[in-house]
Amino acid sequence: MDSKASTDFTGAAICALSSRAFPESAAHAAAKIELYWNEHFQKLGQDGEDWFCEFESLRSILMRVLNGYSAQILIVGCGHSRLGECLYDAGFVNITNSDISTVAIQNMSKKYQLTHPGLKWCVADATKLDEFTDQSFDVVIDKGACDTFDFRADKHSAALLLGQYFASIARVRL
Repeated sequence: MDSKASTDFTGAAICALSSRAFPESAAHAAAKIELYWNEHFQKLGQDGEDWFCEFESLRSILMRVLNGYSAQILIVGCGHSRLGECLYDAGFVNITNSDISTVAIQNMSKKYQLTHPGLKWCVADATKLDEFTDQSFDVVIDKGACDTFDFRADKHSAALLLGQYFASIARVRL
C-alpha cells in the first residue's frame, strides 16, 4: 500500500490486514454479496432505480466538484442508478460505472448501448477495484454503495471492510 493511501483515510492502514486476517470469510462474504445483488437486479430487469436521491438534487454539488467536462469519473456501486446517464447528458463523457453485480452491469450496458454509447461499464468490487490502475480517476462517486455494506458483523470486520473500501478508492483516485 502506498503512503498516499495510508494517509488519506483513517481506516486505510488496516486494509492490507483484511485479506490475510480473514481470507476464507472475506471470499465467502463477497460471493454472498454478489449473489444477493445479482438476484436483486435480475428481478428489476433493466428498470432504473435511484437510491437516496435523484441527479437533480445533486446537480449543483457535482458541477462544482467535477469542475470540467473532461474529468475521469468512476461511479462505484452504480447498480441501476441513472447517475451515469444524467452526468453524460450534462456533458461529461469520461464515465465508468462499476458494480459488484454482473447482472446490473449487463442490464445497464444493454439499456444504454444505443442512447449513451460512451458510458463504460465494469464489474468491480468497491473494496478492491482491482480492475483499475492506480490514479486513473479524477473523481470517485459513491451515491450509496458504502451504505449497502453489511455492518451487522463484528466491529473489527466492519472496520477492516471500510479500510479496504477507502484504500481502494484512494488508490484509483488522482
